Amino acid sequence: MNSPIRRLGLVAALLFFSVFASSTYIMFFQAKELYNHQGNRRTLLASYDRERGQILVGGDAVARSTATKDDLKWERTYPQGELYAPLTGYFSFIYGAGGGLESADDDLLSGTSDKLFYRRISELISGRQPAGASLDLTINPDAQKAAYDALGDQKGAVVALDPRTGAILAMVSKPSYDPNTLTSHNLNSVTAAWKQLNADANKPMVNRAIAGNLYPPAPSSRS
Repeated sequence: MNSPIRRLGLVAALLFFSVFASSTYIMFFQAKELYNHQGNRRTLLASYDRERGQILVGGDAVARSTATKDDLKWERTYPQGELYAPLTGYFSFIYGAGGGLESADDDLLSGTSDKLFYRRISELISGRQPAGASLDLTINPDAQKAAYDALGDQKGAVVALDPRTGAILAMVSKPSYDPNTLTSHNLNSVTAAWKQLNADANKPMVNRAIAGNLYPPAPSSRS
C-alpha cells in the first residue's frame, strides 16, 4: 500500500472514531440533560400525552391537569390562581415548567423521576395509563388565605412555619399573578400574557419570600 492511500485510510479511521466517540458520549452522558432541556419540544409534546400530577393543599388540588380534545391532550389549570401562584409556578407549552414546584419537582409531576421507576414498571405490567406523581404540601389553606388577605395591596411576603417541625404552613408573595394565563392552549394569548408579566415593574412572578430582594423578618410584638 502506497503512502497517500495509507494516510487517507488513517484520516478515515480517525473520522470514524471521532463520530463513534461523539455519538457514544451523547447517548450515554448527555441523554438525560438533552431530554430535560427546556427547549426540547419533543419532550414537551410527550409530557402532554400523560396526566401531570396534582399539587394538593389540604386535600384539594391547587394545580391539576384537565383533559382536552386538542392535539395537546391535557391542559394545566390552577383553580385558586394568584393565591398559590408563588408556590405552584406554571407549566406552559411555550415556556415550560417554571416559577415554583412545577419547576422544582418537574420530574416527579411529569412522571419521569428515577424515584418512580418501580411505579412505571407497575404501570407497564398492569396496562394503566402512565401519570405523574402528586405533591401533598404542608400548607394550611386557612393560614394561606389569612396571610394573603392580611397582606392586602402591600408589596411583600409572608411565611408561617410550624416551630415544632419547620413545616411551611403559609407562603404568600404579593403582587402575584394568575398562572392560568400562561398555560392556555391559545399560544398567542400566552405570549401576550408572558410579555405583560415580564414588563410589569412590580415583578409579580418573583416569589418575594425566597427570591428577589429579600425582606428582613418583622420584629415580634411585646406586651
